[in-house]
Amino acid sequence: SGTPLTHLKFIFAILPELKKLPTVPKQNWITAYRNLRSLSKALRADEPEFTNLKRMTRVLENELNISTHQSESLLLNALRTAYPSIRRDFTPLTGASDFLSWAKQHFKLFLATNPAWPKDLVEMRMNWGGINPRLFESITTFDRMHHCKPSPHYYLEILKHEGLNADDCIHIGNEIKMDLPATIAGIPVFIVDQALPQIRLMQTDAEARAQAWTGNWSALQKLLAKELV
Repeated sequence: SGTPLTHLKFIFAILPELKKLPTVPKQNWITAYRNLRSLSKALRADEPEFTNLKRMTRVLENELNISTHQSESLLLNALRTAYPSIRRDFTPLTGASDFLSWAKQHFKLFLATNPAWPKDLVEMRMNWGGINPRLFESITTFDRMHHCKPSPHYYLEILKHEGLNADDCIHIGNEIKMDLPATIAGIPVFIVDQALPQIRLMQTDAEARAQAWTGNWSALQKLLAKELV
């Protein structure tokens, strides 16, 4: 998901695009920033009757008084224009590609990235990081998901979409705040920390229904290899 600096770079890149949106009176920097805040708030809203994309397009429909088609077109154009600005913030994560190549031989892989983007931008970021999108059975994107991280409902929705049992899965991530809530949905979690050569059990929320561990890629591979014996 990038660092706070990455987020700031993206904000500075997308604000000029939002400022171009057709409004009467004409957009200015303040209204563009308000649009951005409204989009961000809509993305995090707990409205399961709408996809993440639909909640965002409704913001522009209401604030700009435009059609659904216009709203979606303008939003996608703004995102696709601004997103390449953060290219330098995403580099290959040491060990990730080798681990995924091994894991693909033994398990089905699903990419549970925060669904705030269309598929083409998620795949663009994966390519920046040296990860082949074709390794995954599916990718969570904003047009098919109704929740975002860190909501446990996001993880429950993945299980429902893919017909998976939580006990048969493990969620691999690198952000405690965003990824650990999968344990509340009953999914075991492994938080990758390259500084830890040995597996450590992690403390989880009182509502957790599964365990969580941390360690480096090698430790994770050893943990999963036990399931293959």
